[in-house]
Amino acid sequence: MNKSLYLTRVSLSGESIFIGVVGLMLFTFGFWHQPFIGFEARFAVFAQEMWRHGPSLFPTTYGQPYPDYPATSTFFVWLFSQPFGGVTKLSAVLPTACAAALNLLITYRLLARFSRQWALLTVAFEILTFNFLAEARSISLDQMLATITLFAFYLVYTSHIDKRPVRLRLLPLLLILGFSIRGPLGVVIPAGVVGSYFLLSAQWRHLIVFGLIAAVTLALCWMLLLYLAGHFYGADFVKEVVNMQVTGRMESSAKLSHWYYLISSFGNYALAYPLAVLVVLLLCAEKIIFRVDNHNQQQEFLTFLIGWVVVVIVGLSIPHTKKVRYLLPIVPAIAALAAYPLTTLHQSRVLKIVGVVLQKLLLVFPTIGILAIVLASRHLHKGSESVHLPLIAVSTALIACQLVSMLTYWRVEPQLRLIAPVAAAAMAAWFINLLFVEPLALKMHDSSKLVNQVEALRQQNPGDLVFFQIGKDAAAIKYVVNVNYDLQPIFLTDAAALDELKNTAYLIVDDSELPLLKSAKKLSGLVPVVHDAFDHHQYSVFYLPGAG
Repeated sequence: MNKSLYLTRVSLSGESIFIGVVGLMLFTFGFWHQPFIGFEARFAVFAQEMWRHGPSLFPTTYGQPYPDYPATSTFFVWLFSQPFGGVTKLSAVLPTACAAALNLLITYRLLARFSRQWALLTVAFEILTFNFLAEARSISLDQMLATITLFAFYLVYTSHIDKRPVRLRLLPLLLILGFSIRGPLGVVIPAGVVGSYFLLSAQWRHLIVFGLIAAVTLALCWMLLLYLAGHFYGADFVKEVVNMQVTGRMESSAKLSHWYYLISSFGNYALAYPLAVLVVLLLCAEKIIFRVDNHNQQQEFLTFLIGWVVVVIVGLSIPHTKKVRYLLPIVPAIAALAAYPLTTLHQSRVLKIVGVVLQKLLLVFPTIGILAIVLASRHLHKGSESVHLPLIAVSTALIACQLVSMLTYWRVEPQLRLIAPVAAAAMAAWFINLLFVEPLALKMHDSSKLVNQVEALRQQNPGDLVFFQIGKDAAAIKYVVNVNYDLQPIFLTDAAALDELKNTAYLIVDDSELPLLKSAKKLSGLVPVVHDAFDHHQYSVFYLPGAG
C-alpha cells in the first residue's frame, strides 16, 4: 500500500474516533441524578423490570409482556446498567448515546471521502438538528435504527466505489439487528435506503438479489418472533404483537395527513431539513431550468442522498401512525445536503450565495439563541410563575460561543472560516438544549415530587394505589418509573367502581377529571392528602380508608 495513502487512512480513523468520543461526551454529559420523564419513562420501566427479573424476549410493564418491541434495546440498557448497580438515567441513555456517537463517526468517514471540510460541517449540522440532539440524549430506539440505516448506506456505497463487494455480506446482519431493535420497521427502513441506492446507481442485479434477501430476512424474523411469542406467552399475545407492530400502525385512529412528515419536519428537523429542501430545489432548478450539467461523482452522491431522504419520507407516510422520531434515519443525509452550500466543492453561483448568507447567519447564531431564550422565558413567566431556569448560565455559555465564533472567524485561515461559525453554532445549540430545553422539560414533566409524597404516606399507612381515568401506558408509567419495586396499581374508569373498593387505597386523579367523581360516596367530604403537579398537570390524591 502507498505510504501516503496509509497515513491518510490512519489519520482519518483517528479523526473519526475523536469525533465519536466527543459526540459521546456531548450526548451523556449531565446525566447524574436526573429523573426519567416523558416518553422515555416507558423504556426506563422496561429496563427496571428486566433488572429485577432478568432478560426476556419482550420487555414488561406491570409484570406483563409489552408487544410493541422486542427486548433487545432493553437488554442493552440492562447490560450497560451492570457497572452502575441499577438502572440510572445515564445507564439508560448510554446505548442510544453510543449509537448517536457512532452515527457521527460513520457520517464523518462517509463525507471525508469528498472533503474533510464537508464531513465536519455535516457532523455539526447533525448536532444542530434539534430532534437528533434531543433523541441522542434520551432513550431512543429510532436513534439506534438511524445508525443502522446509515451504516447500511455506508456499506453499499463504499463497496461500490472501492470495488469491495464482500462488505455487502454484512447487510443481512444489519437487517436482523434492525428487526431485533425495532421490529419490521427496523428492516423496512434500511432496506428501502439500500434499495434506493441500487436503483439510482442502476445496479439491477444487486437490487433484485438484495430485495429478495431483505424480504426473506423480514419474513423469517417475523415468523420466528411470532413463534416465540406464541410459545412463551400464548396465542392472544401473538395477536397483540401483530396489531401493535403491523396492523395497528396501518389503521391508527390518528389519521394524520400524508404530507405530515414533509411539512412538520421544517420545524422538528431544523436547521438541516429546511436547508436540505432549499438545496435540492436549487440543484433541480439549475439542472432543469438553466441546463447546468455538472455530472461527477460528487453530484451523483447528492442524488443518492436525495433518494435516501425521499424513500424514507414516502415510505413512512403510508401508514396512518406517524411520529416525529420515526424520521431520524434521514438526519445524516439532510445534514450533508444542508452543509453542501458552505463547502468549496461546488461551482454553483446560486449555492455560493446561499452559502455566504448561511455562514453570516450561523456566525451570529449564539446571539439569535440568546434573543430566543429571553423571549421564551418572558412567555413562560406569563403563563407560570413557578418556572425558573438557569438563564445566567445559558446566556454566559452562548456569549462565550459568540466570542469564539467571531474571534476564530476573523483570525483563522480561510479554509477554517467556513467551519468555525458552524462549529460554534453547534455548541450553542448543545448549550441551549443542556441548560434551557432539558431543565424546562424537567420542571414541566418531573413526576417524582408527587410520587415521593404518596409513597411516604403509603409507607406510614399501607394501601392500594388506584388510578382513575389514567391509562396503563400513559401517565401511570410516569408514576411507576419513580418507584424501585414491582407495582400493581388498580385502574378504574367509572365512579361506581370506586365505591366497590374494599381495601385501604390511595386514589390518584387528574383535577380535570374530578367532576366525574361527584357521585362517588367514598369521596364525600374528603380532601386531598396530596395535591401537586404530575406530568405537567395538577393531580389530587385521596386517602380512602378500608371497609373494615
